[in-house]
Amino acid sequence: MKQKTSKSPSYPPLIKGGSKIFFKRRGFTLVEIVIVVMAIGLIMVSIIGVTLKVFRSHNMAESTNKVVQNGSFILNELRRNVLNSSQTEISCPTGVGSSIAMINLYDGEKTTIVCGQKIASISATRIGETIFLSGVEVAVTDCNTFVSCSTLSPTEVSAVSFRFGLNSQTSGVGASQIFDIDVTVRN
Repeated sequence: MKQKTSKSPSYPPLIKGGSKIFFKRRGFTLVEIVIVVMAIGLIMVSIIGVTLKVFRSHNMAESTNKVVQNGSFILNELRRNVLNSSQTEISCPTGVGSSIAMINLYDGEKTTIVCGQKIASISATRIGETIFLSGVEVAVTDCNTFVSCSTLSPTEVSAVSFRFGLNSQTSGVGASQIFDIDVTVRN
């Protein structure tokens, strides 16, 4: 018959040092664990901070891009409409205003450009056709000084000045810009 041997529980080896007996350490102390957790926490806070700044910068760039693209398109359309009109076919406000009407030299179409919540081009010959020059992702500001005209005589406009502001919000981050252009009317 085999004899059963009893296994005694395994204890860490003892180290004798003077009159005290020490156990060999096998784990971490509470202080060490707290220090490691704090270090990991600081690293995580830093990483989150950098990540948030990157997202904020991206949103700011996106908002600025929307404003610049819409503003450039509107300025080009305003310039094109004025250049395609004659000096005597432009109806300007006295002083400054928020709308201007002009007749195209090439097709005789009357167009009114209005600045309100959006900048719109309204055709008189194609009833009910309104073309919004500003996109849905931007808001128009400063419409009270949208257009002013320089005149040669009471019936002839020599130059038209446009001024408006646009702003855009992307995820709580906004961008805004004022646009202006002076267009000399062709003879």
